[in-house]
Amino acid sequence: MTTRSPAVPAAVCEDVAHLRSAALRAAVTSLQRRGGFFPVGLSIDRSGTLEYHLPDPVPGRRLTPLDAIDVVEGSLLAARDDLRAVALVMDITWLGSDAVRVDLEHRACEGQLRIRTPYSLGRRLLRRTVTLGEPDESDADPRIWP
Repeated sequence: MTTRSPAVPAAVCEDVAHLRSAALRAAVTSLQRRGGFFPVGLSIDRSGTLEYHLPDPVPGRRLTPLDAIDVVEGSLLAARDDLRAVALVMDITWLGSDAVRVDLEHRACEGQLRIRTPYSLGRRLLRRTVTLGEPDESDADPRIWP
């Protein structure tokens, strides 16, 4: 899946751009507040509404980031019949740097778009700052609409 292909309908490109922007915005906000973030899912339903999918805490058990990815992915899979597009957002290490990874899928496209955006944290007075690097895009195997 690529957002640059002339074969991709404009409505699909709009959904992907909206999810990509919302995913990066959520990641940066969490990085500024907490210095990191737990995996989160985002979706656009059939009516165009953006929704966040957070991992529910399991009583008596602390979720690892990998567990949280499984929980969020399960939530997206369970709702996929009512969704147009999804994104799974996670904090990763990529090529020796911290990075935001966004995996995007749209029901009208084959495959998955994986975007990795390196970041660095800094401080300005009492608040954290986030500097984003150049994003890297690649195709990946879909997990929600295989």
